[in-house]
Amino acid sequence: VWLSDDGACHFMFKDTMLKSMMDNLTETEADVTPQWCVDETQVEEGKEAAEVAWEESSDIDDSSSSDDSDFLRSTQRANITTRRILERNLPFHQSKNTLSIGNHNKSALKKMAWFIYHHDWFHLYLRLPTYASVLIFLSLWTSMILVFAGLYIAIDKSHPGDCGLSFTDDDGSIKYGSAFAFSLETTTTVGYGLPGDSNAFFENCPSVQVCIYFHMVLSMMFNAFLFSFFFARLSRCEQRAIQVIFSDKAIVKREFTKDGICRYKLDVRAYDIDSPHPIVETHVRIYAIKHTPLLMGVSANDEGYHDLKFSPMRVENPNDELGAMLYISAPHIISHHIGMYSPICPPEKKAFAEGGRVPIKSGFVVDSAGFRLRELDSHVETRTGLQCTVCGETYGTYKNLVRHIEQNKRLEANDGVPIIDSHQELNVQKIFKRGESYDRCHSSYGIMDDSNNENAGCYDQFKKHFKECNLEILVIIEGIDPMMSGTFQAMQSYAFEDIVYGGEFAPCMLSDQQEGIAKV
Repeated sequence: VWLSDDGACHFMFKDTMLKSMMDNLTETEADVTPQWCVDETQVEEGKEAAEVAWEESSDIDDSSSSDDSDFLRSTQRANITTRRILERNLPFHQSKNTLSIGNHNKSALKKMAWFIYHHDWFHLYLRLPTYASVLIFLSLWTSMILVFAGLYIAIDKSHPGDCGLSFTDDDGSIKYGSAFAFSLETTTTVGYGLPGDSNAFFENCPSVQVCIYFHMVLSMMFNAFLFSFFFARLSRCEQRAIQVIFSDKAIVKREFTKDGICRYKLDVRAYDIDSPHPIVETHVRIYAIKHTPLLMGVSANDEGYHDLKFSPMRVENPNDELGAMLYISAPHIISHHIGMYSPICPPEKKAFAEGGRVPIKSGFVVDSAGFRLRELDSHVETRTGLQCTVCGETYGTYKNLVRHIEQNKRLEANDGVPIIDSHQELNVQKIFKRGESYDRCHSSYGIMDDSNNENAGCYDQFKKHFKECNLEILVIIEGIDPMMSGTFQAMQSYAFEDIVYGGEFAPCMLSDQQEGIAKV
């Protein structure tokens, strides 16, 4: 890309996909009208720079298959790397549950920091490291002793001989060392003794009594705050999340129903190491994070930035309509059905329902109205996801919809109903596809064996889609610690390289017949 002498913006493309995308931009989206340079001899100025930039950004392996060449070219040009919002920075591929999210606008961050400090300083100090908080409070406590020591010196100077803070044979007021010791005794209420010739009640010096009163009030408030602060830090339940461990890998696998419908789902496994003391009210949530590179940022500083999109993923097991409650004192498998409403479903599969049988644009699929639905709910009649385009009758499954159409075609033909605008003009064989056949994959229903190369090809669309959108899956388990009654979260991240296609988790909870207990 370069500017010519006449001020026009020129683009040189070696990628037809990006060129076609730019062709579809309006002037409001692209501020300038691009002048395409298909013939490189048309514009000599800037040609060498464009060629060098292209060569530097096109590190593509020529051995790649033709099906993946366009995808590799687009991803490698954008320099996409697997970056995680949640880093795995603990042993056994676990996480510290700290999200890598910061604020980019530094000027606004300064104002926000002052606002947070002004309105929520207590939680701000709670988030400080222990050594920092101890140093801060020790400094404040020492400063209070020093300030009141100075006040005692000032009072003794203003009332020489009346307050009795210094000895009668001394010249002037109380020495600073004695004043510091007296202030320290008052703060800690130790009571080693009084300085000078003073008595315990300072009857002749009301100023000292008033100063001691406010000194003791401030000291009691500081001690109460210090106790509550350290109790809040020691009773935090966040560290309890370390005992909740997740599987290193997530599994994408497929299975077939008795009706021959192919379904894909994502499985992860979690377990609480402190299983003798079960977590209370444990439930799970899953989010899909797509790291989409910014093709055209608002400024030159946007280079290298990715647009992060968080999308909630419905949980199949445990059922999120029942709260997604789970019991992780035993290893528990968490499942997400990758249906047409799933945010991680490849575009090729998102265009069809019922395992590829019903096209979304056919009119037979009920509109989701923007809700994050589950396709499998339609099969248990908790939601009807298919509708007849003639009469509007809704059904939960493809087979029931076909039965409805075939039955009404017979009734209408028998009653002499005109074919136009009736069920008779619906050709089921042409409208509905066969879908991903059971016969092409295995010899029995249930979970497929994808160990051979033939069946492994069924996951190519998933692999390409996950890598193209730089997918990261965030699994969050929330629960209540029964000892401190505090809520905590345990989180795990699964990137493209953490997903295994086809397979099962190995058995990890076995019964010991000799000892009579279960072992994980």
